[in-house]
Amino acid sequence: MSKVTIKDIAKGAGVSISTVSYVLSGKRSVSEEVKKKIYEQIELLNYKPDAVARSFKSRKTNIIGLYCAKKTDTLNTDIFFLKMISGMMDAAEKRNYKILVLNEMEASENFVIPIDKTFPIDGAVVTGTMNSQLYLNQLQSENIPFVLIGKPPKDMTINYIDNDNVKAAYQAVEALIKKDVKSIGMVTDSGMGTRISDFEIGYMMAHNDYQIPYKSEHIIRFDVTKPSYVESIIERIKHYKLDGVLVSLLFNKLINQLLTNPLIANDITTVSFGFDLVAEHYQYLNKPLDYIESNAYRLGSEAIATLIEVINNPEAETTQSLLPPVITTLNSAIGN
Repeated sequence: MSKVTIKDIAKGAGVSISTVSYVLSGKRSVSEEVKKKIYEQIELLNYKPDAVARSFKSRKTNIIGLYCAKKTDTLNTDIFFLKMISGMMDAAEKRNYKILVLNEMEASENFVIPIDKTFPIDGAVVTGTMNSQLYLNQLQSENIPFVLIGKPPKDMTINYIDNDNVKAAYQAVEALIKKDVKSIGMVTDSGMGTRISDFEIGYMMAHNDYQIPYKSEHIIRFDVTKPSYVESIIERIKHYKLDGVLVSLLFNKLINQLLTNPLIANDITTVSFGFDLVAEHYQYLNKPLDYIESNAYRLGSEAIATLIEVINNPEAETTQSLLPPVITTLNSAIGN
C-alpha cells in the first residue's frame, strides 16, 4: 500500500492541497466545516506525518519548545546547559513529552520572532538567551504557555524558575566568615555592565548584617573572554589584600589557580558557585572547598514540570519559584 500524502487528504476532503497545508500549519484561518472534513480524511486514511497529525483529537502535540542560545557550538562545552537539558529530558519523558530545541535567532530593531507553526508546540521553556525579552513577548502575544529559567524582566509577571542567587551569595559570605576570613571579595563578569546582580546584592547584604565594612573595589568585574584575566584578577586580589573570594564557575581558569596553586591557595580561601559541575575533575586540592551547587538538573526538571502543569491548567496561578542554595564541602580529594 502506497504512503498516504497530503494530496490524498485534499482529494478526499474536496479541497485544495494548500487548504490542507493551512490547516496543518495553522498559518491561515480556515472554516470549522472545512477543518472537520480534513480531520475526517486524516483519520480515515490514517495519515500520520508528524506530531500534528497524531494530535488532532486532543489538539496537543506533547512537544515542548526549548528556546536557547544560537551558538550551538558552545553547547558541547557548556556543562551547565547540558546538565539542565538532561533534567528537562528526564522530566519530559516521564510525562510522555518530547523536547524540540529551537535555537536563538538574530535580533534587530523592531524584531519580531516568528512562531513557526509547522513545528507546533504545546508550550515553551526559555533560557537566559540574548533575546529572552523578545521571545517572552512573542510567546505571550501568541498565548503559548511558557516558563522562563532565569530572572524575569521587571515589567512581566510570568512563570519562572531560578536559583535564589541573593541567598546563595549571602550564605557564601557566611561560609567564609565562619572560616575566619577577614577581607572578602567577589569576582563577577563585567558583562553585567552597571547593573547590580543578585549575587552582588547578597554579598552586600551579608556585609551589612555582619557589620563588615563594604568596599566597592572588592567586587572585581572582569571580562572572562580576556586571555590574561587570571593574572590580572589575582594581582587585584593581592593588591586589595583579600583572604577570601566568591567566584563564579565562568572563571574556571581562575578557580583552578586558586585551588591548586600552593603559592596562592594557602593564602586565599575560595567559595565557588556551581563547582559541582566540575568537581569530579579535581583529584588534588590544597584544602577543603565550599561551593554553592548549580542546581542545573533540578532547574531543568522543575521547569518542565511547571510548564506541563500550566499546559494542563491554563487558568492556574502564575508560578514563581526560587531554588534555595545548597552549600557542599569537597573534602575527599585533598592532596599534600
